[in-house]
Amino acid sequence: PGVRYRGPVSKTDLAGVYRDSDVLVFLNGGGRYVTSGKIFEYMAAGRPIVSVHTPGSAAEELLRGYPLWFNPGGLDPADIAVSMAAAAKAAAGLDGPQVAEAREYAGRFSRNVTLEPLIARLTELAARRRGVAGRGGSR
Repeated sequence: PGVRYRGPVSKTDLAGVYRDSDVLVFLNGGGRYVTSGKIFEYMAAGRPIVSVHTPGSAAEELLRGYPLWFNPGGLDPADIAVSMAAAAKAAAGLDGPQVAEAREYAGRFSRNVTLEPLIARLTELAARRRGVAGRGGSR
């Protein structure tokens, strides 16, 4: 029990660390349009997340629908402590359906899902270009 700082962790050990953690704390100094790829890994883990950053961070937009997000709303230590306690309480009662719901939300940010529209558009453009080239035209 209690809070434990894990320090740097190798990429090969990350999945196990996320799996064995009750709550993940996302610390980000990024601004309005800046976040870390770490937020996607955290959501995919299906664990409660406390995000500590300035209001208006890009992380807020990503986490807004995540069901296990605990947002202190700023950098006030008392508010962060309240969010940490709420996340710990949620972790203690976490069940399979809650984890599945969190992972389902995170799934919308997977590479294959986010790239599908781009791939479809590029495929369409390539087919159109082949059609023009096949008729003897060029661009």
